[in-house]
Amino acid sequence: MAEGRNTEVQTVISDVVPMTTKITEHKLNNTNYLNWSKTVRMYLRSIDKNDHLVDDPPSDAATKKAWLRDDARIFLQIRNSIGTEVIGLVNHCEFVKDLLDYLAFLYSGKGNISRIYDVCKEFYRPEKQDMSLTENFMDFKRVYEELNSLLPFSTDVKTQ
Repeated sequence: MAEGRNTEVQTVISDVVPMTTKITEHKLNNTNYLNWSKTVRMYLRSIDKNDHLVDDPPSDAATKKAWLRDDARIFLQIRNSIGTEVIGLVNHCEFVKDLLDYLAFLYSGKGNISRIYDVCKEFYRPEKQDMSLTENFMDFKRVYEELNSLLPFSTDVKTQ
């Protein structure tokens, strides 16, 4: 009899907790924001929830409840995809839009001199001497893409 109740409880729990508890196995850390961000944005687009990247909660009471539920589910999935060294920095965020905007500010914001310096430094790491040509090229490409997102080229002379 006790086993029957235990099975019933497990069934209810599996119905409530979403099967996908995180978006990616590669959790956000202090060095992989660009790739992590692309994965999260692609995931939101794939489930047709990319409006949570730009929209605030609707004011209409009929749609607000469903929107908040979806936003909370996505927020938890994203939060579970963030490493422990970063999670403490985002505890104040309440919505998906707030969370991703704040992470963009921390890791890819224009004028983030500290991050630009760290990325530039990666071009000159001594460990690169032990890499194969393919590994070196892939690392160079990753660093180039991140640096290009931090310091994009512009045709405007004042901006450049």
